[in-house]
Amino acid sequence: MADRIKNQPIIKKLQFQNKMIRHNEKILESCFNRLTPNNSNPMARIVHRDSLTTMGLDEKYFCMNSHEDIGKLKKSPVCFTFNYKLTIHPEFDDFFLIIKTSPEKNNKK
Repeated sequence: MADRIKNQPIIKKLQFQNKMIRHNEKILESCFNRLTPNNSNPMARIVHRDSLTTMGLDEKYFCMNSHEDIGKLKKSPVCFTFNYKLTIHPEFDDFFLIIKTSPEKNNKK
């Protein structure tokens, strides 16, 4: 009982982080579904950063951050993954590239 009370703030923080990650994923999913494909690639969309922040995306909450090392660039691009379904890359200062990494499978027959 004492451990449960002692760990309550940590549990609440983790619950809040999970809630924010799910919230961000829903925003990106809805944004992906509403936009037309980029450069005839059906799995990629380009979105302006301001439109995502207007919709409520909080860039502090992601499932995983992975840094890609590309050649001799001083500043490597960063890739953010949401539950292995969506990946978001900062393209320029003001744009994000949203990529659907695994297509949804419809089991309806």
